[in-house]
Amino acid sequence: MGPENPINAIFPTFDLYQLRYKLDVATAGKNFTKIRKAIAAGFLFHAARKDPKEGYRTLVENQPVYIHPSSALFQR
Repeated sequence: MGPENPINAIFPTFDLYQLRYKLDVATAGKNFTKIRKAIAAGFLFHAARKDPKEGYRTLVENQPVYIHPSSALFQR
């Protein structure tokens, strides 16, 4: 079973990247525009469109992708 708070599962990954790539951690504070831009930038690389032949294809790299069998969207 996973952690109660998914954010707590993400922090070790951030710490690993910070150590490996020597990244500075910054905060957006109450600047929600920065937060929205970060979410939108990450969304584009995970977006896909329906492909009649192979399920779905990513918008950016046109790679075939599939829905995981445990997803609520599987077999829809």
